[in-house]
Amino acid sequence: MDQEMPVMDGLTCTRRIRELEREGKLRGHVPIIAVTANARSEQIKTALDAGMDDVVSKPFRIPELIPKIEELMERFPMPKGPAAG
Repeated sequence: MDQEMPVMDGLTCTRRIRELEREGKLRGHVPIIAVTANARSEQIKTALDAGMDDVVSKPFRIPELIPKIEELMERFPMPKGPAAG
């Protein structure tokens, strides 16, 4: 999730997703990787504190991103059951 987006920034969006999870409106845990050009330790901590699971700094390469996605999918498998819809 990009940190800087129009309408709602990535931190606010992540906080809202985590709120929906707590309320039971989303099943399971939605893995979120922050994408930011501001990768100083303070920004990384802010992203993680907002509920993001990992951080990737821009510019990034797909080979750097794939292992992070795979690791999060192992940590947070999709919940079993009927599909939402």
